Amino acid sequence: MYRLVLYYLAGLVVVAIVAAAFRVLPASPTRLLGSAAYMALVCFISNLVLARLWRVQANSESQYITAVILALIFGPIAGTADLWRFALAGTAAMGSKYLLAFSRRHVFNPAAFGSVALLALAGYPSPWWLGSQPFLLPLIIVGGLLLVLRIRRFELVGAFLLGYLALLAMSLLPRGLPLALAVFANPATYTSIVFLGTVMLVEPLTGPAGRGLRLAYGIGVAALLTLLQHLPVPVPDALELALLSGNLLARLARPSPRLDLSLVRKEQLAPDIMGFWFEPSRPFQFQPGQFLEWSLPHPHPDASGTRRFFTIASSPTEPELLLATRVPAQPSSFKAALRDLPAGSDVSAWGLDGSFTLPADRERPLAFIAGGIGITPFRSMLAYLLQRQEHRSIVLLYSARNEQDLVFRDLFDKAASIGLRTVYVPNVATSAGWHGRSGRIDAALIGAEVPDYAQRLFYISGPEAMVLAMEKLLADMGVKPANIKRDYFPGYAREQPAQVQPHLLAGP
Repeated sequence: MYRLVLYYLAGLVVVAIVAAAFRVLPASPTRLLGSAAYMALVCFISNLVLARLWRVQANSESQYITAVILALIFGPIAGTADLWRFALAGTAAMGSKYLLAFSRRHVFNPAAFGSVALLALAGYPSPWWLGSQPFLLPLIIVGGLLLVLRIRRFELVGAFLLGYLALLAMSLLPRGLPLALAVFANPATYTSIVFLGTVMLVEPLTGPAGRGLRLAYGIGVAALLTLLQHLPVPVPDALELALLSGNLLARLARPSPRLDLSLVRKEQLAPDIMGFWFEPSRPFQFQPGQFLEWSLPHPHPDASGTRRFFTIASSPTEPELLLATRVPAQPSSFKAALRDLPAGSDVSAWGLDGSFTLPADRERPLAFIAGGIGITPFRSMLAYLLQRQEHRSIVLLYSARNEQDLVFRDLFDKAASIGLRTVYVPNVATSAGWHGRSGRIDAALIGAEVPDYAQRLFYISGPEAMVLAMEKLLADMGVKPANIKRDYFPGYAREQPAQVQPHLLAGP
C-alpha cells in the first residue's frame, strides 16, 4: 500500500509541475518542485533524528508520503517565510509519530497533525492548494479508486464520501436549490474531499479495524467535517481537524495495542512452506480465522514493505501463535527476513480483524474450500474445535499444487473424530503412492463430495483469483450469496512462480 500511495502522490506532483509549465495551473513549476523537494528533506531529517533517538528503524516511504501530502496541501513555496513554515509543519508531522504514540503506534495522521500544528504555533492555516486545482480532480479520482481497490476499504471511503455529500446536501437545501446545485456542480467541491478520503483517511495505523467500526469512522469524520464547515465562525483547517478527531475517537473506541511476539521455533511444513511459532508477550484473545498485521523491520525493504497481513494459523486454545506462509525460492525482502529470523527474535503485530469466523450455530453444516496456504484459517478453526471436542458437520475441500503442499494433514485426520471429512485435491499428483483425487475443484467435484451443498455455509480462502472463481462457481450452482464467506489478501500471488496458473496459487 505505502509504495502505491507514494507512486500515486509522486504522479500527482509530476502532473502538477507539467501542467504548471504549460500554464494550465496557475503556479510556478520550479516552486512546485522546490516545495516537494524541501518538504521531503525536512521530513527525512526529522524522521532520521527521531528514529535514532527512539532507537527504531525509520519508515522511509511513510516520511516521503507525509512530505508530498504536505507539499500538495501548502502548494508552491512563495517566499522565505514559507521555508520555516514548511520546516515547522514537517517536523511536527514526523514528531507526532513518536511523541503522540500509543503502544508504539502513532495516533494521528502525520500530515494532518503537521498542518494543525502550524496553525496552532504560527497562526498559519493550511491553504489546501490542491483543493483549488480542479484540473487535478480526474487524476485524484482515478488514483484514489486504484488505492481503494488495492486496500479493499470500500466501506470506509464510501461511508465518508456518501455521508459527507448527503450531509452537505441537507445543509444547503434550506438555502435554496440553485445554491445547492451550484455547489455540487463545482469540481472544487470534490477535489479536497476525494483526496482526504482516499489518501489520508485510509491510513491503516490511525484508523479502526473491523468493517462496522470503519463504517462508523467514515460517517463520523464526514459528520465532524460538515459540522466544522457550518459553524457560525469559520474554522481553519477543518479537514485536518475532522480527520484528527476521528483518529482520536477511533483509537479510544478500539485501542488495539501492539502485541510483541518472540520467535520460539520454525518448522518446514512443505518444500516452500514454513511455519513460525511465536510466544506473545501478554495474554491474547482472538477468534479462529482472524488475522493480524505483522511488522518486521529489516534493512533495504522492497516494494512489499515491512508489514504484512497474516491469518493466525494457531487456535486460541494453543499457548503460541502460528504464522504459516509460503516462502518461495526468490522471496520478498519481508519473507527473506522472516525465513532467516533466529529463535528469540522479536516481531510485533496489531489490528486484530476479520469476520471469517465460525458461525455461532453449531448445527449449521459447513463447507471449507482452501487453496494452497489459504488453509491457515481452517487450521485455526479445526484445531480449536478439536481441542474443545466440539462436533460439527464440515467438509473440507483442500487444493494445492501437489500433495507435498497439503499441510496440516495430521490435524485434519484427527479432526475426523469431531465430524470433519477432508477431500484432498492436489492439482498434480507427483507421488506414485497417491490414490486420491487430483486436478481442480469444480462443480462436478463439489456436487459429488458435497451433495447437500445448497444447505451448507461455504468458506473460501486462498488467493484472490481462486476465491473469486470459486465464488462465481458456487453462485452458478445455485448457492445463495448469503451462504458464501470469503477470505483473501490481494497481491499475495505476486510472489508465486510465473508458470503456475492463478487457480493453483497459494493463499494468504
